[in-house]
Amino acid sequence: MADDARVKEVAWKGADCTALSLAGEHAVFVASDGDSTYRVFVDGRQVAEHTARRLDNVRTSLSGETVHVAYDLTQRDASGKATSVVAVDGAAGPVYDEILSAGIPTISVEGTVTYVARRGRQFVRVTQVPET
Repeated sequence: MADDARVKEVAWKGADCTALSLAGEHAVFVASDGDSTYRVFVDGRQVAEHTARRLDNVRTSLSGETVHVAYDLTQRDASGKATSVVAVDGAAGPVYDEILSAGIPTISVEGTVTYVARRGRQFVRVTQVPET
């Protein structure tokens, strides 16, 4: 994307942009309906949709022309307990009680994400590889 170039507009009535990230010449943004639906877009094309309480910590990397996108999702399980996952390129990883803010996901050029999570009283370092 060149300076001052417009990102392709997306028609989703009532939605607001909640996050924006640039990866080389590509624009990645997240839109929400203000309730619980989040959609992830790369260059105006929808690449993922999630139902979640929150979508945070959007990170991008660029490998050639492939844009990798990682982000945290906070959801509720069947019992109503808050749970967290990291999604890479739209695919959610393992479920944890919490993704630690100090462990904000770092994403490699290949799309591998590393972060720190908590399950109960146990803290773990997680390396998550994107699905191919």
